[in-house]
Amino acid sequence: MYSLNLLSRLVLITPDEVIARINITAIDSHKLLSAIEIAEERFVRPVLGSDLYEDMISQKNVIVTEDNKEDLQTHITLKQGNGIYQLQDDDIVNAWELMTETTAYQDLWKQRLWSFVAECVYSVAIPENYAQFSTAGIMKNNPIGSVIGDKTTASVGIDLKDLKYLNDKQLLERVNVLQRSLEEYLCKNLVSLLKYPAKRCQSCNDDGHKKDEKKTSWVTGIYDHEDNNRRRIENGWGWD
Repeated sequence: MYSLNLLSRLVLITPDEVIARINITAIDSHKLLSAIEIAEERFVRPVLGSDLYEDMISQKNVIVTEDNKEDLQTHITLKQGNGIYQLQDDDIVNAWELMTETTAYQDLWKQRLWSFVAECVYSVAIPENYAQFSTAGIMKNNPIGSVIGDKTTASVGIDLKDLKYLNDKQLLERVNVLQRSLEEYLCKNLVSLLKYPAKRCQSCNDDGHKKDEKKTSWVTGIYDHEDNNRRRIENGWGWD
């Protein structure tokens, strides 16, 4: 998936790739752009280790030159005006197809890493899209009670408690789950991922699972307490 890297640094993912992987409808891709760098430094680099992370971003991004411009242009679908954006020298093109030094990187990206990075970006973008700076201070993007759309599709902005609840669920039920799966994949494929810190897999079985890790059963009702507190607040009863 070829995309124009609009950041001034090399990164693993682009807004187009986030949207392609996450169930997001009708969002301005630029709203995800500012979350990418933070998400990769906060979540992705620590999981991959700096050596693997740096190697992957160096292969997944290419700087446009006169020599490669014509070939790269055939893959670009970004629209500009009535036509397609025309690449310029020093533009940066990002694509997993560029990682050709080893098929292990392409497999890692498609099997585990793409989804993990996309969810991390979305998690960081959630609070950033709740409010923004303005000349009047920090303002909610869609204040509670403000109607968005027509009467048949109207929606309102969420409050801060709902935002925190949503973000916590995003981290717990999506990011953390995918991180665990990614770490198991990394250890299972350690032989082909030479840049990944081998010492992290010393306590793993061949399938990537920790040898001393105890399996736990499903935990149900994990958010019952939060739901009860929300109902108490709505009815003026105070926190439980």
